[in-house]
Amino acid sequence: MVRLAVVVKTEHSGVRRRVFAVALAFVSLDFVTKQLVVTQFEGQPPMRVVGDILRLWVGRNPGAAFSMGANGSTVLFTIIASAAVIGIGVCAPRMVMSIASPTMPWAVSLLMAGAAGNLLDRLLRAPGFGRGHVVDFIELPHFPIFNVSDMCITASVVLYLLASMSATRAQKRSQQGSASLPDISSERPQ
Repeated sequence: MVRLAVVVKTEHSGVRRRVFAVALAFVSLDFVTKQLVVTQFEGQPPMRVVGDILRLWVGRNPGAAFSMGANGSTVLFTIIASAAVIGIGVCAPRMVMSIASPTMPWAVSLLMAGAAGNLLDRLLRAPGFGRGHVVDFIELPHFPIFNVSDMCITASVVLYLLASMSATRAQKRSQQGSASLPDISSERPQ
């Protein structure tokens, strides 16, 4: 029994390390792109990358996703983001193993990266620690301005939904397969 606990603990720490490594890569990408955009485009008019389809410009968001709650307390969003990052970090192995799918580690990693990337802005950017505004810089027509962290969160949700639908289909196939087998539980060999 003790050996089983050691194997599970080792497996969980391996999952946690992989989730953290992928999350760190995407947090780094988010941080670097925000730094580049701030140093190159702050105070400049929007730069057209693909005609009117894709533009880059620096926006500062004190609120939540899509500027919801922009007039609210940035400190509250910092506390919520901190709790989310800690919660995901603690629960990552269970979250990954909750659905047997190769996309779940990616979903959890991207969720953690998105939350952590925007949390870094709240902690490190103006107007001050815990009150910082999130840097957004990617603009598409008829869509709120966003950043790499926001893309990570969106991709995470999509991957989770795909994993969940795939697991549901697999479970239905398994149930259908077992329903077609004869019930031999009451038969005894003689």
